[in-house]
Amino acid sequence: MIGAVVFSHWILDLLVHRPNLPILPGNLGNFPFIGFGLWEYPLVSAIIELSLAVAGAYFYYRSAMELKGAQRSRALIASLVAGALLLLLFVVNVSGL
Repeated sequence: MIGAVVFSHWILDLLVHRPNLPILPGNLGNFPFIGFGLWEYPLVSAIIELSLAVAGAYFYYRSAMELKGAQRSRALIASLVAGALLLLLFVVNVSGL
């Protein structure tokens, strides 16, 4: 699970980083560094980040709807709080506050 999280984070970093990401840990093999550099396009980067957050929230919500009783209530409250915090963080990042 940890490996999957690390790999998925690397894939997401690939979208926004300038070409400074090694293909292998420690730049083993001296391959060229890669990155798509979307940080240079703040609006595009913000739209992609927001889309990924909304997609993640949707998948979490769908799985929470399969729970029963108190677990379902806790999961839905947690998803609303997390969604509100992510939205606040997004607004702060985009507005530059």
